Amino acid sequence: MAGVATSLLGISLLAGSKLGRLSSAARDNPFLLWNTVLALVPLGLAGLLFRDHVRTSAGWWAGLVAWLLFLPNAPYVLTDSVHLLDDIRTSSNWTVYFGLLPVYGAFFVVGFTSYVLCMRMLRRFLLTRVVGARVVRIEFAVHALCAVGMYLGRFVRLNSWDVVAAPATVTATLDDLARRFPLAIMLMTFVLLTVGTFSVNAVIDAGTEAGARVVASIGRATPRKRA
Repeated sequence: MAGVATSLLGISLLAGSKLGRLSSAARDNPFLLWNTVLALVPLGLAGLLFRDHVRTSAGWWAGLVAWLLFLPNAPYVLTDSVHLLDDIRTSSNWTVYFGLLPVYGAFFVVGFTSYVLCMRMLRRFLLTRVVGARVVRIEFAVHALCAVGMYLGRFVRLNSWDVVAAPATVTATLDDLARRFPLAIMLMTFVLLTVGTFSVNAVIDAGTEAGARVVASIGRATPRKRA
């Protein structure tokens, strides 16, 4: 009994230490919480905008503009990997493995999943209204706009609301986007968004189909009661 109690105490202390490192990693990086909230804003807007049988009124179009302005915040979380690298250099191995990596990993997953779900809702909405080929072009255009937004957020340090709060600042930065460095970064970001969204969608679709087959096979295997 004494050995069991000692083992349980050791496990409890280890679990407490790991939870403490998780809490510390989140507490030492407060921007993670704020950026997570911003990453979820477009998902909430997409749920309102892309409902079945929604009317595309003037209010809807205003909401769509707001959605497009906030959408880059979802994949933008991936650029916060620069902070992860800095934290890794100044942290112990225990903090990295049981604090930083789990916290940042969850942060990246939430942000990019929000982006993929937004694009899935957009696609489903568009397929009921426009031809399939146009849907693909619109998706590419949204990826491109997000690539521009991510560049402006990471390198120029602009926010989604600066279009309204500081339009002159936003306008002044547009000429610089034609330079070689911004174009290269935005092109790489566009490819990352396109390939990443396609890959995650493939995983989601495969998982959904597999789950449906499992449910169907269970239904067929379950014996029916005679009346």
